[in-house]
Amino acid sequence: MRLGGYHRRHHHPLSLRKRAVTPWISFRTGYLTRLLRSEPCSVFGLSIYFRTGDPGSKRGSPALNLFSGTGSQEPLRSARTPQQINVSSESEFTNGWWESSKIFDLERRAIFSKSWLYVTHRNQFNKAGDYHQFQIAGFQFFLILGKDNVLRGFHNVCRHRAYPVVRKESGNSTVLGCKYHGWAYNAQGALTKAPQFDNVAGFDKTQNGLFSIATKVMQGMVFVNFDPSKKSESPPAESYNMKSTISRALAERKCTHRWEFEGQFNWKVGRK
Repeated sequence: MRLGGYHRRHHHPLSLRKRAVTPWISFRTGYLTRLLRSEPCSVFGLSIYFRTGDPGSKRGSPALNLFSGTGSQEPLRSARTPQQINVSSESEFTNGWWESSKIFDLERRAIFSKSWLYVTHRNQFNKAGDYHQFQIAGFQFFLILGKDNVLRGFHNVCRHRAYPVVRKESGNSTVLGCKYHGWAYNAQGALTKAPQFDNVAGFDKTQNGLFSIATKVMQGMVFVNFDPSKKSESPPAESYNMKSTISRALAERKCTHRWEFEGQFNWKVGRK
């Protein structure tokens, strides 16, 4: 199959006269080439349908679904009576819905704090102590690989005075020390050192570890969820198409490059 924007007015091989028409599609079967001129087309879901007709004929034939894989013919009733779209109607969204920082704060609490979010790939963590710091929707956290080969996520705040525990973007360390008052944590998030608190009555190290984040690895892809109630759950595989052949191969992929940039856009809109 080939696509183009011209077709020969005469079908003789030596004819060089051409004229612009609507895009055409050429199908070759054996020695027979059928030239189809595409008339107004519509998109339904993920399939594109063309209402076609033979060269020189003004009579349209049934629509041909180019992506059905079966070559079946299906009527294209709606192409003959296209829907009317009123672009001047009043917006269904409130003023500032697209870019308002107040609306984003609501989305941050209602959506991003309770949804499974893709972060990175598992192959970014090879040795115990490998860690990477992230920020998504204002949430600062890091992922670290423990000595038990388990990848864990934690909020990047010390339990003492909420000072950042990890300050580098990435690195390797099985001991994470807060520079403020010297509290230290291991790669499992447990508090291992709290200067001047050893003799404090009622202080329990086991109850003052880092705040953990639900972290799951699926086909090599790492997901996090900031909702504590989701720790025993897993990301819905169907939502991320994780059962496909392509997704299964992702676990064996290697990250070769990472880049980021800042711009005037959010998760809904983009501006120049």
